Amino acid sequence: MGQWTNADAERVTAIIHDLKMLGHFLNYQRGGISGRRHILCLLYDLGGTVPQRELGEHFGMKAATLSEVLAKMQNDGLVERTRDDDDSRKLWVRLTEKGAQAGAEEVENRRRFQKRCMAALTVPEQEELLGLLDRLRADWETIDD
Repeated sequence: MGQWTNADAERVTAIIHDLKMLGHFLNYQRGGISGRRHILCLLYDLGGTVPQRELGEHFGMKAATLSEVLAKMQNDGLVERTRDDDDSRKLWVRLTEKGAQAGAEEVENRRRFQKRCMAALTVPEQEELLGLLDRLRADWETIDD
């Protein structure tokens, strides 16, 4: 890999700093990786009804945590939870009319946000960035120290 110079260290430090800032921005602006906004969007995108277990698996949430979020959403009239007729252990989560409207609005908000986030780059630049980030992510997944 060659000699590691101060210029290399400064460049990599600046890249990592920017990546951390961008990650923080996305997390702050979009409410983390799970939560009601994300659940609304996923339910909306999947037609409004999903097994509760599938939601938990999709977001990597523990059952108790997901149940707490869904209970709050249910109290707000966004979702309903019902037991499966054939398997009483299985819960279905369904958007209410109010939840479907909120889901549609959140999906549109997400699209506007995504468009705005990439406005500084042309489509070819976005494609190049995606390729570079994919390559970097794949390499980082091999790091085990």
